[in-house]
Order: sequence, then C-alpha cells, then structure tokens
Amino acid sequence: IRDGQVIGYNVVVGGGLGVTPSAKKTFPRLASRMAFVTKEQAVGVGEAVVKVQRDFGYRDDRKRARLKYLIHDRGVEWFRQQVEQYYGSKLADCTHDDVIEHNDHIGWDQQGDGRWFYGFNVENGRLYDDSNRAWKAALRDICSELNPEIRLTAHQSILFCNIEEQDRTKLGQLIKKRGLPLSEEISNVRRWSIACVAMPTCGLAITESERVLPSVMDEMEKVLEELGLENEKFTVRMTGCPNGCARPYNAEIGFVGKAKGKYTIYVGGSRLGNRLGFIFKDLIPLESLVSTLRPLFEVFKKEQKNNESFGDFCTRAGLDQLLAWSNTPDATSH
Repeated sequence: IRDGQVIGYNVVVGGGLGVTPSAKKTFPRLASRMAFVTKEQAVGVGEAVVKVQRDFGYRDDRKRARLKYLIHDRGVEWFRQQVEQYYGSKLADCTHDDVIEHNDHIGWDQQGDGRWFYGFNVENGRLYDDSNRAWKAALRDICSELNPEIRLTAHQSILFCNIEEQDRTKLGQLIKKRGLPLSEEISNVRRWSIACVAMPTCGLAITESERVLPSVMDEMEKVLEELGLENEKFTVRMTGCPNGCARPYNAEIGFVGKAKGKYTIYVGGSRLGNRLGFIFKDLIPLESLVSTLRPLFEVFKKEQKNNESFGDFCTRAGLDQLLAWSNTPDATSH
C-alpha cells in the first residue's frame, strides 16, 4: 500500500499444515515469499502457479500431491523461474512489506464512516442454543432489530458492521439477553483459542476437539490466573487429528489429536503464525494437557524477558530445557 492505494501484492507459495501421521514424508510448511506482482499481474501469475503445480507436482503420490512438497524439494527460486516461464515475463522481487502485528477485530471499532463494527467472539465458531446460552437466538435478534452487515473472521468470530452510535448499547443488551458474554468479558487465552469441529462432524477425527476445548480453557484460565498470567496472550489451537485445520502447528500452544483421548502438545509457534512450533510431549491424555504445561507457565512467569510471548520464550529456551523444567518438581527452582 502506497499513499493509501494498493499497488500490488507479495506472492507467497508453498504453505500447508496438513500431515498424514503414518507418512513421515508429510509435514507442515510455512509459505515462502516468491515475487511481487501488480494488481494487473495477479490473476495471470496465479494461473501460472497452478500450471506449474499441474505439470510438476507429485500427482502419482496423493500424500505428497501438494504444492508445498514441490517447493520444498525444488526450492522457491526454481519454482519462480517456472512461474515466470509460464507467465511469459520476469517478475519483481518481493517488497520489504510484511505483517508485523495481528488484529482479531474483537470488540468495538470505528469503521471510518461515522459508524461502528463489533467483533463478537464466538467460541470455536459454533452457534447453538441450549438452556444457558442461545447463540442462534441472539443472532436472530440482532439481525431483526439492527440489520447489520455480517462478516466472518479467520478466528471463527462474527463482525456486526454498520452499527450506528445510538445502537451500540442495544447490541450489547441483545447479546446479554441470551446469556452470552460480551467480547470484552472473554479472557485473553480463550479469545485467542480455536478448535476444529472434529467429532462427531468430521470423518477424519481421531478424538475430540471443539466439544472439549472449552473445558480445557476453563482449566487453563484458572492456572494462568493463579500464576498472574491472565493478561498475557496465548494462541491455543486444538485439532482432533493431525490434518491441522485449526492451525495448531504454528500456534504458541497446539493440541493435536493422536489417539482417542490423547494429544501431541506443540509449543513455540508465534502469535503471527510465521513460525512453526515443535513437539513438546506426545500422547498426553486430555485431562492432563493443562497440568503438563503448568511447569512451563511457571518458568515463563519468572524468566520472561522484555515482554516476550510464550511462543518466543519456548523457542528461546529450546526443547531440552523445556523438558528439564517440566520434569522438575518445582519448575521455578532451577
């Protein structure tokens, strides 16, 4: 963006988080920066990317028939050369622009036209009605009375847009009327948590995810509050299998379903999602997930440097040190 105008795009290629547990040749991968394209070039370059994958991708091996494996094996420079050949001209190098922060758009924000939008946190993206909370009824009330424009976020939440100043209080009342928490009342750790649908909806699920993450968050909230970490942000993602639909591999804390009722714990990803985490412990029972992480939280509270995130802390410490701390009866007495 230059002078408020979009002049083009940095093209990144080869990202993908899906993993097949039985195939060691599969793995998560972050996308690589390839080239800069103008708005006029974008569609043509996109077509060229697809054609290169069509002609060179591993179509004979379904488990590796994705673009990320081709780029991992051949390199992004080779891939760029092929794209340029199919596109018909050289491409410019990526600019230095990059994502430096993340806004989940939760809570109230001005739209810039005198009106407001409200980011409504929907836990795990599931809208349902029961005796305690009525998400669907609240949505119906809001649409009927305020008629907002609705947008969905990548964090499974809802944006109510085009809200007039005089209707802001009314929106909050409609939410509370149905027993739902306002976004401002959500803890940081719950706010930044995501789960895939898993059982009973997904046929690939090995174990639970969406239906159990709220209880995991309940326990984690208590532990973090006990340790004085309730104001810290933690990105927590849970999936019911290794396919990675909730993006656990680049989260600060990832719970990946490995067997019925058991999970692989990943740590060390980043809040921005631009760093992959690493396996901390494997085959941890659901009921032990938070207690397994508690020693790390305790050391993080004591050893945190310069307001570093939990993911940065885990990466700085490294796996061996994390394991040593986790096996110490008093994790803070190192």
